[in-house]
Amino acid sequence: MLARTEPSEALWRFLHGLLAISAPGVVPVLRSSITRVNAASTGLSEWPRSLANIEATGDVWEMRDVYGTRLAVIAAYGHPGVYLFDVDMSGLCEPAGGGVYDDVEQAAEAWRKKHGDAEPRMVTDTERLTGLVGCGFLVNGDESRTVLDDWYRFQRRREDLEATLKKRKTPLPPYRTFFDDADPAEMARPFAAWHIERYGNEPDPVIVEDFAEEWMGGLVPDTRFLASPVAKATK
Repeated sequence: MLARTEPSEALWRFLHGLLAISAPGVVPVLRSSITRVNAASTGLSEWPRSLANIEATGDVWEMRDVYGTRLAVIAAYGHPGVYLFDVDMSGLCEPAGGGVYDDVEQAAEAWRKKHGDAEPRMVTDTERLTGLVGCGFLVNGDESRTVLDDWYRFQRRREDLEATLKKRKTPLPPYRTFFDDADPAEMARPFAAWHIERYGNEPDPVIVEDFAEEWMGGLVPDTRFLASPVAKATK
């Protein structure tokens, strides 16, 4: 279809916009189309070219809300500034939105307005980004317009960040589903001890373990003992 489209300024901008958010596998096709349009046209705007080679610098900051289940990852890019990844970890990790900002403080302030006070901290251990890596991108149908507006750019910026960190020998942790490594006994034992102290009798171990397994399954390990209003509704 692109091969039959008449070269124009609108097409020039459209192709660069796609290039900025598309998955790496599509990039060669888009670059080829951009080259064709450039060769067949004159007087095209220069600014879209800056979208062609967006790369992460490798500088990353994180923030957590008061419950510990909402994660903000702020990553710096060569253009146009920083990207804010908003991740909901109250259940299965899901993208909750994203956006481009001039700098870290501007991104942090935008996130704080929605999720409360928190200060960005430089990430020195990429295991802290496990929630970002765990995000799935299967559309459920109940996503907000805000989330869908950045659906593809969120994925592309994450891939750009992954590529840069890999080059720096500080790769992102591998993707995991977190269903197979949860040990229900970690939650069942302290709950049983609390129940005995509080009520004087031991709870049904089968029910407790089943509940613990249901609660812990799929959660990022460091959020398994955390609860938020969203987590309660999800579970």
